[in-house]
Amino acid sequence: MQKENKLETYPMLNLILTISGPLMVSMLVQSLYNIVDGMFVSNITESALTATSLVYPIQLLMLAVAIGTGVGVNSLLSRMLGKKDFVCVNKIASMSLVLALLSSLVFIVLGIFFTEFFVSLFTSSQEIISLGSQYLRICLIGCSGIFFSNYRRKIITGYRQNIFKYAFTNSRSYCKYCI
Repeated sequence: MQKENKLETYPMLNLILTISGPLMVSMLVQSLYNIVDGMFVSNITESALTATSLVYPIQLLMLAVAIGTGVGVNSLLSRMLGKKDFVCVNKIASMSLVLALLSSLVFIVLGIFFTEFFVSLFTSSQEIISLGSQYLRICLIGCSGIFFSNYRRKIITGYRQNIFKYAFTNSRSYCKYCI
């Protein structure tokens, strides 16, 4: 039994709202991450706020790689769905998870070995270097969540599914995995 392609049958306004709305909310949440970090860290010391500001470009680079390659996966997936090449669609979805793993590993290696070097390029203050290195190391070592969730979201939207429909299911499955 073949499922219908929503791009071919749904009205344009419904497509825009169901596909782009959740993505815009997701991008807003990702952008607010650094603002909230700044608000909490500014209560510690000025040096801590400076340290988080110095590592922000690496966080942006990490998000750019995750979102940019995710959009590429989404585009390729959509084109193959349009051609009705479902074998290729499954391969693309599987390989995108491998790409997420490899991207995560690159940033994890950077987080383990190069954080202090990166922060020391911008300041000579040992306190800021120490705080910035700690913060950047945590962000980079924990980056796999960003990559895997972003790729999964792009695969779901590539299949023309509403992301909100999967939010509860994803939360339940992650909780079960953690338990």
